[in-house]
Amino acid sequence: MSLTDYPQPPHNTGIGMHLTAGLSNPVDPWLDPLQSMGISWVKLLSDVHGSGLRNVELLLSRGIMPVVRVYKHRALPDGFTDQELAIVGEFVRRGAPYIQTHNEPNLDGEWARDFWELGAEGRIDVTARQWTRDAERITAAGGIACTPPLAPGGHHDDMHFLSDLLRWLLSHGQASLLLGGRVAIGCHNYTLNHPPDYAADSNGFLKFRFYHQTLRARLAEVGYNPALAEQVPILSLEGGATVGNGDDGNYPRVTEDMHRDWSVQMCRYMATAEQWYFCTAFWLLANRRAGHDNEMWESQAWYSDRWPGGQLPAVGALMAE
Repeated sequence: MSLTDYPQPPHNTGIGMHLTAGLSNPVDPWLDPLQSMGISWVKLLSDVHGSGLRNVELLLSRGIMPVVRVYKHRALPDGFTDQELAIVGEFVRRGAPYIQTHNEPNLDGEWARDFWELGAEGRIDVTARQWTRDAERITAAGGIACTPPLAPGGHHDDMHFLSDLLRWLLSHGQASLLLGGRVAIGCHNYTLNHPPDYAADSNGFLKFRFYHQTLRARLAEVGYNPALAEQVPILSLEGGATVGNGDDGNYPRVTEDMHRDWSVQMCRYMATAEQWYFCTAFWLLANRRAGHDNEMWESQAWYSDRWPGGQLPAVGALMAE
């Protein structure tokens, strides 16, 4: 299976957006704005009962490719049951093959228990075993399993975590799963407060390049042709800039205007992006305005009453592109 065999939206811009942080917020009011901004991929959440099925159908009706995270609170270390993942087949049947289960396993808050007590090796082992089990069920249902996207940096450094996770898979007989054309690498490439061309380390928009190089290195390490990495797509499942971020003291905090300009730059990048880098996933389209009541995400939403005119300047800028 080559990259061209992976499903992509009919008018693919490579520009993606994370819908909301909620499990059942309807996409209906956002279909026109999404299309006007050139969005052709949307990441959404669903509970294990299929709360996102209607959103998937509506997005597909507009030519937008959904990427679905089947959500379970603190799914590690216990993982998903067969019953909890049975919904995957329904998503695939309705035209949404890209499925994410685990999220940011390099953060202690994503684990129900025993995160640090397991040690680095133990965390990798549990994550790899649970994800392999999920991926086998997802691919058996016709889906494409996304590896767990990692938080930039994190409590367990994301670059170390990814490298060791790939090493585990390749050394435990999972090369055929990883390279079999039914897996994509999940990535959370937030810019922090770095401009889009920042490449001093992996903590920026270009994180996907570092992930790709890590996959090449791990393949070469066990005797595979590193060029096989060219046939494994990388999808951003969260990312972009967030207003107010000042994580790196060597750079200014992100302003609304910086957010606008950087978002435009990242979207323009997608016009000539590496073939294996499929899409962005800007965090976050809407929060309260979409019916989600968790206040912690409101300052990161592109549509919010906290912004003049109810939206960040990036919205109008992308619509004008």
